[in-house]
Amino acid sequence: MNKAMTQSERLTRIETLLETAVATRTEDRAAMRKSIDDLTAKVEALAKKVDEVAADQSALKSKGLGFLAGAGLAGGSVVAALLKAFGA
Repeated sequence: MNKAMTQSERLTRIETLLETAVATRTEDRAAMRKSIDDLTAKVEALAKKVDEVAADQSALKSKGLGFLAGAGLAGGSVVAALLKAFGA
């Protein structure tokens, strides 16, 4: 720093440095806020997708159980018809 600067000049220089630091910090916070908002949106989208997949899986399980029950009943009917037909 130049020794020939007056106290007023030094204070002005300090004020300028502080204002620059505050502006930079504000910009950094805005960028961080945007990043956090973007990440939040991505997490919410992923959570929605997980819920959709879980619902699809649950529906498939229900259909699978229904199919198995139906196949079991049909199989039982076929066996009963065969037993009746062959007199067993």
